[in-house]
Amino acid sequence: MQFDMTVREKEILKLHEEEKLSFRAIGEKYGISSGRASQIFRDADRKRREAYRLEQQKEANKEEIPLSLTRGELIMLEEILQEYTRLCTAGVRHTLAELTRVKEDPRYREAERLAGYFDRLTGENG
Repeated sequence: MQFDMTVREKEILKLHEEEKLSFRAIGEKYGISSGRASQIFRDADRKRREAYRLEQQKEANKEEIPLSLTRGELIMLEEILQEYTRLCTAGVRHTLAELTRVKEDPRYREAERLAGYFDRLTGENG
């Protein structure tokens, strides 16, 4: 999902929040109904809140947590990650563009990175 706001959305947010213009006044300025101005505002506000939530989640995901795993659990996690990477490429026709798309997916890259990490921890090569 894309959270980039258009210039118009940013302007409507600013007009309503900072300049305290009503949706009716905003609608008149843009030649749209007050209902449409309100709808654009709500959509832009939702995008802004979701982008903020994702940024907070990214920061939280950087926190290290204490985790105690058995060797068997570690191997099981490695197998899950290997299956995930296999499933990512299973439907790909192996054109350069499709393979590039899959390999550029951050989840795929992270799964491959973690699988390599597990290999080093368990001393196995899958």
